[in-house]
Amino acid sequence: MKIIEKDKDFKKKSKIQLTIDGLTNNDQNILVRKLGSKKGYIFSYEALIVIMLFLIIFFIITSNLSSSMLTAQNEIHSTQEIQKVNLLATKIYKDYEFPSDNYESDYYDFLTNLTRHYYSSNKIKGSYDPNCVDIYNYEYEYQFNNIEVSDINSLIVNTSTHEGTFERKVYNFNRKKLVPVSLSKQIGYKYYFTLSQGQIFYYKNNDEYVLGNITLSSDVPTNAIFEVNGVITNRTLSSTESLSEFEKFLDYDGGNCLEIKLLSVSNSPETNKVYFTITNDYNIMNYGLKLESHNITLSIGA
Repeated sequence: MKIIEKDKDFKKKSKIQLTIDGLTNNDQNILVRKLGSKKGYIFSYEALIVIMLFLIIFFIITSNLSSSMLTAQNEIHSTQEIQKVNLLATKIYKDYEFPSDNYESDYYDFLTNLTRHYYSSNKIKGSYDPNCVDIYNYEYEYQFNNIEVSDINSLIVNTSTHEGTFERKVYNFNRKKLVPVSLSKQIGYKYYFTLSQGQIFYYKNNDEYVLGNITLSSDVPTNAIFEVNGVITNRTLSSTESLSEFEKFLDYDGGNCLEIKLLSVSNSPETNKVYFTITNDYNIMNYGLKLESHNITLSIGA
């Protein structure tokens, strides 16, 4: 009986062990089918998902970094270009200061004499000469806007306009500059000119020690403030001529140059003109230059 019971117990245990071994073998077969491939690679769906997620994240990070680096490089390039164009604009404005050497010798002598006397230079700082010849070669193309010059004698200048060809970005600069609006010479014992508020006039004749009387008048009665050779003075004006006594401000050491700035006119400053008459004792060569402020636009194609 005991032997028979032992055999039964052994058989039960064997069946249980076989069942366990069978389950283990089935699990192993399922795992092998899941991880194995005909080519010998081992993979799982979970591993593929992880790899794909990693690649997507890597691609996003790389794209963002590349985009950020490209943006930073573009910003650096743009900043460098802006700085370069700003420096070039400053140089071009300076190269085009008045007067250029594009004038007949007697006019040029008159202009350089007054600029040396009043500005200690051959150029008027902060000016612009629309008659400057385009002899400059810059890295970028450039162009000034058209400046209307009222009565500069075309016989004494060789006007030319530089027209830029802009294929890329265009930078525009706008600066207020003194521009010549009148340049003349006249032989006679009388010389006439007019000024509006804000304008500057320079006068010189070819006799270094002679200057006659200067009389003033205006369209309508007004009070006017002048700066004559650096001296501030005011006058009450009307349509009747009156002596200005400006000749007492003449600087003979400077070659009898006269600088007259009309600072303000109290009555109708936009339309009220002041009329000047210089009367000498005999015929003489008179030179005159009138300047006024204009907004000068410079375009540079980078």
